[in-house]
Amino acid sequence: MSLEKSIHKADLDHFQEQAVIAVRRAGALLKPVASQLHDTAYDKRADLVKKVDDELLASMLETLIASFPDYNYLSYASSDPTPNKEGCLWIVDPLVGTTNFVYGYPYYAISTALLVDGVIVVGNVYNPATDELFAAAKGQGAFMNGEPIRVSTTPAVNEAFLATRFPYDMHDGGPTNLGLFNHLAMKAKAIQNDGSATLDLAFLAAGRFDGFWEMRLSPWDLAAGVLLVEEAGGTVSRLSGEPYAIESPDMLATNGAIHADALKAIAEVPPESW
Repeated sequence: MSLEKSIHKADLDHFQEQAVIAVRRAGALLKPVASQLHDTAYDKRADLVKKVDDELLASMLETLIASFPDYNYLSYASSDPTPNKEGCLWIVDPLVGTTNFVYGYPYYAISTALLVDGVIVVGNVYNPATDELFAAAKGQGAFMNGEPIRVSTTPAVNEAFLATRFPYDMHDGGPTNLGLFNHLAMKAKAIQNDGSATLDLAFLAAGRFDGFWEMRLSPWDLAAGVLLVEEAGGTVSRLSGEPYAIESPDMLATNGAIHADALKAIAEVPPESW
């Protein structure tokens, strides 16, 4: 029997408890820095945020390692960005939406996710600016500040409020997402680019967005949000419609009702034009 199948609710509760402690502790460290940035010269903000990013990561790892010393850990600081699909792996991102944070735009998040044998079993996304904590556990549903959340019931792309994000390194070559954005902008009701993939997925799980797509992201950008969407009743796949895996280079997440419609619209744009 795999580890994932042998996990009990008591285990999930313990994982969640420690994950919530980790993200809230990191949030408490981040809040005073947010106000400090307003009085910091722009050319010095990047250095300050890098320092804070490292401090938040250290705090989260300290919390989780104290309870799970034998588990594996993955973050932006890992030498190998490939997720380990055997055993237990915590995926940690101390600040998703760094540019937003630097500019004082309150749309950023701290996230943790636990994979067991490659399956995401716990996911938490916390926005300290709004004190909204999105949490999900495999088979247990999705919640925001303790209240159950569900994806929207929007039936078609032409009625949908979508979200996406452009790759941070889009100037360096490769897909820019501009092709898909331009195409879907003419089909959807509206598209939002808020710059924090993890929080976009949490908002999708809560019914605030109807769909989200992205490419060229890292596992720590998506893991927690993917579980939130699935546990809230949504659907996640690759842009091609193939099953999504944590190492996939692209993804589409929707409320489920518009998924086939969204895949059809995406297929109208050749991948070389993405």
